[in-house]
Amino acid sequence: MAMKERQHGQRAFWVLAVVYSVICIAAGVFALKTGSITRAAGGFVAPAILLLFPIFRKLCRMQPVYALQSMLIGFIALAFPLGVVMSLYSYISWYDIAVHALSGAVTAVIGMCAYIWLLPDGRVWKAQPAASLFAAFGFVQLVAAVWELLEYAGFLLTGHDSQWVAQTGVGDTMEDMFAAFVGGAVIVALLWRHTRKPLRMFAPLDEFCRLNTRAKSRDRAE
Repeated sequence: MAMKERQHGQRAFWVLAVVYSVICIAAGVFALKTGSITRAAGGFVAPAILLLFPIFRKLCRMQPVYALQSMLIGFIALAFPLGVVMSLYSYISWYDIAVHALSGAVTAVIGMCAYIWLLPDGRVWKAQPAASLFAAFGFVQLVAAVWELLEYAGFLLTGHDSQWVAQTGVGDTMEDMFAAFVGGAVIVALLWRHTRKPLRMFAPLDEFCRLNTRAKSRDRAE
């Protein structure tokens, strides 16, 4: 049953990868027609992000969890080809806040995976919920802060004010970080519930734990 579910997950990921690539190319064409060569180039190049998954797994010696990869591709599609290349951040007033809230949720899951992978035996993370969830939530705040620093660095280098400093001062930055805070807090609360009573939505996280803990890797080697 587990093998069949993995096969279904793998097929779903590749279907989503094709859809993502089509969205990127369509967004690039849209940007080209609206006169932005830079954004169009970003759209045409964005499918190359898919190559990072096998490279990262190879470097970290990880087994693939296709549901988690699908989650990342879905988020990237909303954030870059739709948000940046097609400028939905400018056209839809609430889009930026929604994507930042979603980024908090996604990075909470990524942070939890990283914590599991770094533990000597990641299978014990549920027995240490306070430390595990603190690490995941801390990762959310770290990514949110670094992202805003990168946006500001981009402004200094290119003059493009993606943080709307001229109009809002620090308002846009604080709203983005607060949205990520809320998104991360929701996932961390649900993860705490998961340590008490398993939730179906975190089945991919449990699969990651089974496949990619260091103790599990040692067991396979032995």
